[in-house]
Amino acid sequence: MITIIVAAYGRANVLNRTLETVYKQSFSQWQVLVVADCCPKEFMAKLDIKNPKVKVINLPTRCGNQYGPNSVGIHLAETQYIAFLNHDDIWLSDHLEIALQSLQTHNANFFLGKAVFCHYTDQEKYVPQKKRLVLQETNHPEELWQMVHHTNHVFEPASSWVVDTQLAKKVGFWKSPDVANDLPILDWLQRSARNGAKFCFSDKVSVIKNNLHKRPKIKQRYGWENFTTELDDLIQASDQKVRQWIEEDQDLTDVKNRHIQITNEQKTQMINRYHHFLQTGEIVTRHQDLKAKFLTMLKNRTGEEFDGFQSSEKIIASLTKNNICFGDKIVIDLNLQNLESSEKVKTLFLHVDPHMEATTLQQFLEKNREILHRLGVNYPDKKTQQQNNNHDITLGNADEIVKYLKFENKKFEKCFIAFEKMLQTNDLPRLLYSTKLFWNLPKEKLTILKKKATDHQYEIKVVIYLHELQSYLQACYIESILSGESYQKSIYDYYDEYSKNKLNYTQRIEKFCNTFGKENVVVYKYNQENLFQNCLDFLETIGLSSQQYSEFKTLDKIHYWNVYEIEMLRNINFIGKKAHFFHRLTHTKHKLKEYDVFDNQRPCLPQDLAGKLEEDYAAMKVKIKSDYGVSFDEAEKPEDSSISFDRVLQMTPYEKMISRIAYSLHDDLENIRRSKHQIKNTVSDIEKRHRKIQVMLWICISFLLLLVILQSVVIYVD
Repeated sequence: MITIIVAAYGRANVLNRTLETVYKQSFSQWQVLVVADCCPKEFMAKLDIKNPKVKVINLPTRCGNQYGPNSVGIHLAETQYIAFLNHDDIWLSDHLEIALQSLQTHNANFFLGKAVFCHYTDQEKYVPQKKRLVLQETNHPEELWQMVHHTNHVFEPASSWVVDTQLAKKVGFWKSPDVANDLPILDWLQRSARNGAKFCFSDKVSVIKNNLHKRPKIKQRYGWENFTTELDDLIQASDQKVRQWIEEDQDLTDVKNRHIQITNEQKTQMINRYHHFLQTGEIVTRHQDLKAKFLTMLKNRTGEEFDGFQSSEKIIASLTKNNICFGDKIVIDLNLQNLESSEKVKTLFLHVDPHMEATTLQQFLEKNREILHRLGVNYPDKKTQQQNNNHDITLGNADEIVKYLKFENKKFEKCFIAFEKMLQTNDLPRLLYSTKLFWNLPKEKLTILKKKATDHQYEIKVVIYLHELQSYLQACYIESILSGESYQKSIYDYYDEYSKNKLNYTQRIEKFCNTFGKENVVVYKYNQENLFQNCLDFLETIGLSSQQYSEFKTLDKIHYWNVYEIEMLRNINFIGKKAHFFHRLTHTKHKLKEYDVFDNQRPCLPQDLAGKLEEDYAAMKVKIKSDYGVSFDEAEKPEDSSISFDRVLQMTPYEKMISRIAYSLHDDLENIRRSKHQIKNTVSDIEKRHRKIQVMLWICISFLLLLVILQSVVIYVD
């Protein structure tokens, strides 16, 4: 079923003829919603509705542009698809059939049909030898990338679009010229692409855009009722005949240059280039004079004086049944009881993982940032900026936002300002920040974060991944060893020191539930045996559908160090420390950042400690569920067996340890060599200075001797 949204103002006679082309559609499962832009009673009286599937709404306030009527139509549509139709354009009888076939064949959700612009001629004069209207200037929706150059023949008219209703509602209302990034039609198309639109096209022309502007000078365009006989002939002609005329007319005038023949490979390249523009943000900037341009255009067309444009939300909020009832002639059966008057609320997702290092999920998000952006999730890129004191800060980094909140460190103030700006300027429905530091942020600081988000019309959802206590203790201990902090502590010492704070999830869960509401907190058990499933669970939580999962890039398998491996490394480091190889720990820390290998195994702890942690974890889950109503969702294995990790063959842990020892010894030897070289250089400098002093002393002595000789000569002469 398709809902056809017709934005109309004036020219009822023209609209009646346009509806005739809808009645002739070969696909019959449609309904029409005509949204009149506050038209006078005379317009309503002239309407000739011949099918009960056509319903009409007359808006109580004037919009002055199709953005308002189209937004009302999107809000009210409940069918699977939406089609737009301008009140003076024409569909060939197979337009909807072509659109649906293309959408289903290509598994797409946005059809851009091929249209042709209807003229008298370039000079708007009738062509006697043709005895009909000229059909030329074919659009090329497959050249979507040209939208960044603002080439409207590519995407116009909206009458050629058929869109999945779910996508349309996800994109939201059309924006008015006051706030749109560009032309409202182009702005909505761009936002569709950034919200996951998958475009498809057709080689057949199925839409004719009425481009007949000739009218008496005393008549405004939208008050001009003329509908030429030639256009009537065009409506009555067969599709085959119309397409034959189109082919004849493409070479008639200079406009033929727009009729470009391109290959499918070139079309693919153009689409890829267009998506590159969308993903990198290199889209046309907002036209500062857009509002003035549309106000002037409106005055020329209708003679109306406008100060500005209402938002789509306010227009929809003003609808009531009293406003749209026009007697028995027009069939109206629409539910307008629960219309929202506020802006669509966006969602800020906070991903929290207590693991000390960058999590698998964060690596997954980094790897798929562009895909997330295209599907309507803004995961801010991290941009390094140098401060005056030569300390670098990273804008978009959630770690540094939390550091500013927790410690009020002026060094990170710009990061928090950038976060506030992102809340204000983000045009995607979902904004995502991920950091382990949320885990330790005090409740009063989380409240500040919540207030900033709600002030900008965001709701907050918190997604927490918790490791089993065995895994978490081992991860923390390993990180401590790798960083060179705990080479003198065993796993038992580490457990005794950190068990009360780090291994107690209850207080942290309580903090998030009390701040954001337990209904906004989702807790997952971290599935160490199926890492990619953790990522899929997260995608579902932030509102992405399973059909979109195949677009995401998978991750390399990760090796988990067991206690025996890490104990060997701890002892090696301890021996190195006693031998005064001080640099070994430092270089071990840096070199251990890359520990992906082809093998995957579960954590391994001493049996007595593992049993104790398993009991603590089970008791903790029961308490959290009973006190806060939050349960740990057990991740299921994916049904699609094709989802797997990229296998990257790298060194085993033992090979890495040997290489690290060799590297450390090499570095120590290099330090000794450099030290000897520095000593040698120092001795050389001393020798040079000594020789220089000797030379200066000889010069002084020689000068004194010369003075004595001169004085003796003078005395002798006297």
